[in-house]
Amino acid sequence: PGETAAQGCDRLPGLIAEHRPALVLVLLGGNDFLRRRPDTAIKDALAACAASARSAATPLVLMPVPRLGLAGLSDAPLYAEASRTHNVPLVDAGLSDFLGQSTLRSDAIHPNAAGYRAMAERIAQGLRAAGVLAR
Repeated sequence: PGETAAQGCDRLPGLIAEHRPALVLVLLGGNDFLRRRPDTAIKDALAACAASARSAATPLVLMPVPRLGLAGLSDAPLYAEASRTHNVPLVDAGLSDFLGQSTLRSDAIHPNAAGYRAMAERIAQGLRAAGVLAR
């Protein structure tokens, strides 16, 4: 709880070494937005995640986290930029969509069980479309 993108990415090398995953999904930055940390902090953290995965020869996928603005929730462009910069796929987990539906969230910033189920389905579709997951 409350972990920043930098803290999450700092843990990644150890997690990869311990668990040897076939794929790493990175959905980080929400707490950074809540704390009004600069976008550069999130970009730097995502770069560290990409470097950790690359050095372990583990595929990595970025997923955008919505930012609350005057018009409501919207995905921050920094994720698409990081995807291009680090040559990693970007898959929309649908968090902006699901948090906009009261039946799919447990509070203002977290999905409930049905929301997480819907996110998992959206992520699987995105991974298939990106060629990361077999159809």
